[in-house]
Amino acid sequence: MSHTRTVKLITWFNSAITFVPMGPVVVLFFAHVSGSYALAGSVYTVLLISSSLFELPTGILSDLWGRQRVLVAGTVAALLGAISYATGLGYASLLIGATLMGLCQALYSGNNDALLYEVMEQSGEKESYGHVYGKMNSWVQISMGVSAVLGGFLLQYSFTLLAWLSVLPFLVGLIISVFIPNTRTHGVTVENPFAHLREATRLFITNKRLRLFSLFSIISGGLGESSYSFLPAFYATVIPSWLLGIVNAFNKLIVYFSFVFGDRIVKKLGEARTLFVDFWVDRVVNILAFAFPSVVSPILVVLSGALFGPYQVAEAKIFQEEFSSEHRATMGSLNSLLGSVFYGIMAIVIGLLADRFSAAHALLLFQILIIPTVFLLRGSFKHSKKAIF
Repeated sequence: MSHTRTVKLITWFNSAITFVPMGPVVVLFFAHVSGSYALAGSVYTVLLISSSLFELPTGILSDLWGRQRVLVAGTVAALLGAISYATGLGYASLLIGATLMGLCQALYSGNNDALLYEVMEQSGEKESYGHVYGKMNSWVQISMGVSAVLGGFLLQYSFTLLAWLSVLPFLVGLIISVFIPNTRTHGVTVENPFAHLREATRLFITNKRLRLFSLFSIISGGLGESSYSFLPAFYATVIPSWLLGIVNAFNKLIVYFSFVFGDRIVKKLGEARTLFVDFWVDRVVNILAFAFPSVVSPILVVLSGALFGPYQVAEAKIFQEEFSSEHRATMGSLNSLLGSVFYGIMAIVIGLLADRFSAAHALLLFQILIIPTVFLLRGSFKHSKKAIF
């Protein structure tokens, strides 16, 4: 199968599994079923704990077994998790669903980016990875945007219908995943998986640039992602609930264009400057939005996503360049493991703060806490040709 067709299949797959109407408002669904934002946050934490527990075994499995097989297994887990959410039997069903979704994240983590990178590498077009990665994710944003509008509309009528419709995308994704070819392994024959993990860990420890950049990604990503998960709770305090889907759709449209031009911006500014500029634009705009809550706040938050695409392209390129071919998925899983643990803790913290004070105050505090991580970002490029200044 040609690499062009494989890239198309991966694009269709990613677009299918992200067309989840409940996705943008899932925190409201969790709070509706569980009864509080703190318990909603605990569902995220169980998801992340599950992801953490499975993270390293699945990364090693990907390196040794093959990317496509792990992709299929992850989609089966996601399908079962979505069904568990949709049953709506209470807090327990949410925890079961979160555990399965965590397994899915662990199987996808490291594996899916490695799959695309190796498809491009094996076709001799590795240099086009950033362009293809950005283009692929632009279509994902369109998928998420359209599903967000649908989700906002259905939210007015039935949480149950919204949840069951969110099962279908994973069924479609599973069908597509079967037709994606497996990339070749690198001839790695490890009888002891722990030796494979030990070597991947050693590479992380000895690579100072990768170590610092990974810490930056873990801390800023954990604070940022947990904040993003609670945005619907904040939006619901400043705009009517029927507008939630439209706001999310507008956000995906902005991010779509950011991915379309993502690789061009990264090539023009360089990875380091792209990350640095996005970091400060996000901080300034989001702090203003949360410090002065109003109907304008969602617009500010959405506009801050204009550089999200270049940021993701730059981050993905840096990690893939620093990872070794033999340990690519395992090293990606190591990074995701620590990120998942930190995110899980922060999800509970922000939920408690939202219950005790308000979503706006919780989100504002988290934006302020992200600021010191800029020193890790700067340090990771300090002695690099790609320095920020």
